[in-house]
Amino acid sequence: MRKNKENINGILIQESYIISRTGELQQYYTLYRDCKRTVVGYHTHHEVRYLQNLGHDFEESKAKARKIIKQQKQVSNPSIDEYASGKKDYVKFEAFGLDWHNTRKGYTASPNREFWNLWRKDKIKIKELGFSVFKNFNEKFVVFFNMKNSINMEVV
Repeated sequence: MRKNKENINGILIQESYIISRTGELQQYYTLYRDCKRTVVGYHTHHEVRYLQNLGHDFEESKAKARKIIKQQKQVSNPSIDEYASGKKDYVKFEAFGLDWHNTRKGYTASPNREFWNLWRKDKIKIKELGFSVFKNFNEKFVVFFNMKNSINMEVV
């Protein structure tokens, strides 16, 4: 998959759009957005999201996809890839080598030694990126990340 790359405010953004065959009989063309955002040395957020059903004819669907992509205005000159079978929504978050869990409000993980070393060394930068640490109801530390509160991720 070819992805366009841009560096916006220190965030490496790789983005492409996917037209995929969907439906029980593979009769529809559907548009998905594949986006990976990386703050080097800190975290990566990769997601594939459904955008819209396009239609039955490939050429008409491709033209419709180009109009939708133009309205998105995310990354300049994005690529369009074609997949033979359906694509699923997908979200993966990676940071500090932790095992992250998606919640309604963000991502949580149990901190490890690597995280604590980075936290002590660069706590202010890590907080600016949208991470926080708190104790849960069991008095265990939890690392929390909310992309909506992350000042550096607002551009995407």
